[in-house]
Amino acid sequence: ITPDDRAIQWKKIRVEGEQPFFVGNQPQPQNLPGIFELWVHDAENYVVLIGWRTPSSIDSKVGPMTQQDMLKMMTSEVRPDFGSMPALTAGTIKVEPLQDDAG
Repeated sequence: ITPDDRAIQWKKIRVEGEQPFFVGNQPQPQNLPGIFELWVHDAENYVVLIGWRTPSSIDSKVGPMTQQDMLKMMTSEVRPDFGSMPALTAGTIKVEPLQDDAG
């Protein structure tokens, strides 16, 4: 749902498995369980892709989040909820009408 309460249709692919992540005080690549999601919005004149990738260890199962929850999360130690955040982000898409080059 967009900020102006419109629904936007998305397709989602979610893959869970071993993925390389940089970890440690001197970051080194290490294979860890991870999540990758790709969201696709296919409209008449454009295609939008949003990708998310994270270690499974920081995927929180706290339930649906609001945009206010996301703002609070930016300033705290709360773990992100990847079940809700992509939908909130995808809901903010805004497409401006194409402007004619001649005008």
